[in-house]
Amino acid sequence: MKNKSKRIIFRVELPLYKFLKDFSIAQNQTISETIRNILIYFQMGLLSGEFKKSFSELKKEYLRIKKQKSK
Repeated sequence: MKNKSKRIIFRVELPLYKFLKDFSIAQNQTISETIRNILIYFQMGLLSGEFKKSFSELKKEYLRIKKQKSK
């Protein structure tokens, strides 16, 4: 039985693309494999209750940390 799959196409800004490309190279994967793994990781984390913070809470914390590192 053949595993059916669908293609998802989306755009990302250049800094995120560069991060994904560099991360993929470091993991010896294609960008597509990396993004698939990220989505699977997110699904498992969400369903298992590992992600305790909302997206907005996480974004605020990320921006705070990013701002501190740039000083």
